[in-house]
Parts: sequence; structure tokens; C-alpha cells
Amino acid sequence: MQSKREAAYFVVVLHDKKTVLIGVRGTETPEDLITDGLCRECAFTMEDLDGLVNSEVLPVTTREKVISTFPHYGHGGIVEAARELFMQLNDCTG
Repeated sequence: MQSKREAAYFVVVLHDKKTVLIGVRGTETPEDLITDGLCRECAFTMEDLDGLVNSEVLPVTTREKVISTFPHYGHGGIVEAARELFMQLNDCTG
């Protein structure tokens, strides 16, 4: 069983594309639906968006639009879970 802010996920490395894909399980149970419906918004920090705004894959215009329209918001539980997942995966890679 997952605890609060703990997401079920998998990681796939596509060496030929120099890409890491992280898949995260979404809403699965009726309880998840209630959690989704009772969410609070959470503001992203610039640190949260670092990988996006510094990506060389996205067009410059897209990155500039993300920065110019800051702040951005997300589902509080998902933002917290993503931050926790980032820390877990970052610990694995050093």
C-alpha cells in the first residue's frame, strides 16, 4: 500500500534516444477519486520547472512562454508526489 505523497511508478531508459521515461500511476480506486476531487492547488516553483525550461528538446518559444506566464499551478497531491519522486530518483543517481 502506498503512503501519502508516494506514487507507484516505473522507469524506462531509452539509451538510443538518450531519454529516461518515468510513468506514474494515476487515479485507480474510488478513494483516489475522492482525493482528486478534494485537492488544493499548489504553485510550482522555478525549481520544479527547471527540467522543462532548461530542456534543449523543447523549442525556445515554448520555454519562454512557460517562464513568461509564471506562476503555474497543479493538483497539490500530484505536485507533492512528483517532488518526492524526484528526490527518490535523485538519491538513486547521486
